[in-house]
Amino acid sequence: MTTINNTEDLLRIVRENEEFRAAMRRELLTDEILELPKNLALYVEATNLRLGKIEADIAELKTDVAELKTDVAELKTDVAELKTDVAGLKTDVAGLKTDVDELRGDALENKIPTHLCQMLSDAFDIRRVQVIWMARGVVTPMRRADEFSVRIEEAADSGIITETEEGRLSRTDMVARSLRRSDGTSLWIAAEASGVINNYDIDRARQSAEALSKVYTQDAMAAVYGYRIADEQMEHAQARDGLREVHVFLEPRDLAQSA
Repeated sequence: MTTINNTEDLLRIVRENEEFRAAMRRELLTDEILELPKNLALYVEATNLRLGKIEADIAELKTDVAELKTDVAELKTDVAELKTDVAGLKTDVAGLKTDVDELRGDALENKIPTHLCQMLSDAFDIRRVQVIWMARGVVTPMRRADEFSVRIEEAADSGIITETEEGRLSRTDMVARSLRRSDGTSLWIAAEASGVINNYDIDRARQSAEALSKVYTQDAMAAVYGYRIADEQMEHAQARDGLREVHVFLEPRDLAQSA
């Protein structure tokens, strides 16, 4: 039997005898403390499992973010392509509008000898409106056109008008001659036709009327004929700063829509 005389003897026995040491632990420590190593191991195991799941979730999240970035990049590409398509569509629509306006302008040039001449007769004290010259569209009587061409050539050769004015007259959509009902005097008409009347059409009509007055030394009227005109262009057509008025004639809306 081992005799325990002091603390050193007790500690030696505890160190050397596992069974005695275990009995001492059971006697001195609570159940909670005794279970602590086991519980700690379980906690570590559970923590490792959770950490593993978190790592897996993070990896999955990274994959999802990478896929999202790819989707966003593809979406940006799709949006850029869509913008390009829309821009192309706008260009096509603008071109189509231009084509429609040109077609309407061509239709107006064919209508101008009848429709505009009638409008002029109704609006002013004139009769016997005769088409002398057409730059395009309806062909005027050859004799009138030839006489007009010769007259403006002679006027240019003699310095009555400039070569620029001669060219402007030869490109005028319609030149007509009429008689005033009141006194039988002549009134010349220079008219430009356009689906949508702009400042360029108005300026051309003015220039042609000015040149006509010089060639024939008679009164001349400037007119524009179309389907639509904006307020700004209506103001531009008014007499101002020594410039003659340009009279505006519009086809009715139903005719414009069917043109």
